[in-house]
Amino acid sequence: MKKLKKLYYPEKREVIKLYDSFLINRGFSRNQPSSFYSINSECFQEYFYILAREMSINSMDDYSNVKHFIRKMTSDLSRPKKVKSRFNIFMEVKNYSDYLIENRDQWHEDFDRIFYKINSVFIELYEEYHQKGELSYLSHGDLHNKNILIDSENEIHIIDYDEVCYAPKDFDLIIFIFRFYKGRTKKINSKTLKIILDELEKENLEIKYLKFYIIKVILQKKFLEYSGRLSPDDILVDNWKGWYEDFLTLVLHNDK
Repeated sequence: MKKLKKLYYPEKREVIKLYDSFLINRGFSRNQPSSFYSINSECFQEYFYILAREMSINSMDDYSNVKHFIRKMTSDLSRPKKVKSRFNIFMEVKNYSDYLIENRDQWHEDFDRIFYKINSVFIELYEEYHQKGELSYLSHGDLHNKNILIDSENEIHIIDYDEVCYAPKDFDLIIFIFRFYKGRTKKINSKTLKIILDELEKENLEIKYLKFYIIKVILQKKFLEYSGRLSPDDILVDNWKGWYEDFLTLVLHNDK
């Protein structure tokens, strides 16, 4: 059975096709290649339905198996990579930042208080990454448990490619570790943060990219709100302040 999914970012169609091909060709997906269609000026991805359950945030077995899967995927030397791309995650976040600054008259008072604090950290990371001229690797960009399915044979399936981007090599693994433990506690406390940082250290992952990811989520959420891409209901349930609390917890710990 096939299903259609509207692409939130239709301009990413070609890079999404490339990511889909990488997963299939390297054995990280057993599905057939997706097809893409334009219907009434909107872009849709057609894919085969996967009979599987959502990864559980209450299962450490799921966590270990998926972490191993993602580690293999991010270590694959054939993964598409670039030095520069308009779909580089740093460029995407820079576009969010620039848009927000240009539309400052729309800001709510609570966002006004925190924007420049998180944006200064982002600019520092942005400049450092681009000065090094490092390769960026094609990545899922949003690997949390709701985008990971496990079937009856314990095969792992990745879904929802809206956030595909070029990013630092281990960006997906950092996101996965953080979102798994964040999902268990809803927001990061000192105990949960220690577990996350221990996991990052064990996997030899850089904490600065976790800070960057949290900033990206906050700026993207506010970009979507102020550009009119969210409904009033979406804005009401948006928890960007919780993400900012996570950012502060991380920064305070890192500054000790």
